[in-house]
Amino acid sequence: MANINNISNKQVVLLDRPTDFPIAGKHLGVQTTQVDTFLEDNDILLRNLYVSADPYLRGRMDDVKSLYTTTFELGKPFSSGGVSEVIQSRNPSFPVGAIVTGETNWEQYTHVRAADASGFKVVEGARDSKIPIRYW
Repeated sequence: MANINNISNKQVVLLDRPTDFPIAGKHLGVQTTQVDTFLEDNDILLRNLYVSADPYLRGRMDDVKSLYTTTFELGKPFSSGGVSEVIQSRNPSFPVGAIVTGETNWEQYTHVRAADASGFKVVEGARDSKIPIRYW
């Protein structure tokens, strides 16, 4: 894909830490930012297709240190397992158009730095598979 500029990016963010069931607008919100589309060597830009909404995410909303994962930061996007499409790449392991899985932010687009790219895996043949992409 050609050079991409000026992309608005909607994100689901943690506004406040809930003590019970999270309430939209009070604990969870949507913000719009601009995507950093300048890729350095081995960076990739993803268009996120699906994110996983699992029960463990509620625990990540609390400000409690955990043995197995990090907590969400206030004002920052949620993150979880996801399925994405590479829309721009400076990384030979992730060609444009590839479907990838890995932990991504709850946002429309994610700029993955070279140091974090190893957390993603290309799903070979995902577009031609009888398994729907959202299942990956």
